Amino acid sequence: MSIRLTQLREIACPVLLTASLRDNALPNVAGQLCHMAEQIPDCQIFFNNAGEHPLMWSWPELFQAIAWTILHLLARVAEGSAAAYEL
Repeated sequence: MSIRLTQLREIACPVLLTASLRDNALPNVAGQLCHMAEQIPDCQIFFNNAGEHPLMWSWPELFQAIAWTILHLLARVAEGSAAAYEL
């Protein structure tokens, strides 16, 4: 299934995009993800200098730590915490 860039604008929940900058399966992964993130209303990006494709399989511990950090941040925002953006 192919997702069009116009469909990305319709995503109504927070999104975390992750990638390895050494991903050999996706040329110009940084440019591609930045372009996608510009289309998604509430999007965060995490790039790692190591790892392969996909980052969540090549560096699962790092991916899990980043994902949990973002989830905890979103929970604090949802709770209206004044310290929501302090990691």
